[in-house]
Amino acid sequence: MSREPWNDGSPEEPYGDDPEGPQPCDLEGSRDDDEYDVVPCPHCGREISELAEQCPHCGDWIVPDAGAGSKRKPLIVAIAILLLILFLLWVF
Repeated sequence: MSREPWNDGSPEEPYGDDPEGPQPCDLEGSRDDDEYDVVPCPHCGREISELAEQCPHCGDWIVPDAGAGSKRKPLIVAIAILLLILFLLWVF
């Protein structure tokens, strides 16, 4: 009966020689999944969690960036007005 390296009764750490296990360099500086990045508050500039809905320092609400949708809205309105003008010119 062969003995597995983690079950041989030696006082070594379990999985110490396991080539598929984590190496010490993998465990150094690792971040837990429940830790989140910090970002500056857009109002007061102090560090807050990236998931914060309200700044705990200044109390202002954090509004998520609207992104590309807010940049496209004026373009869509301009195109709609242009099409309306062309339609009115065509009708009259």
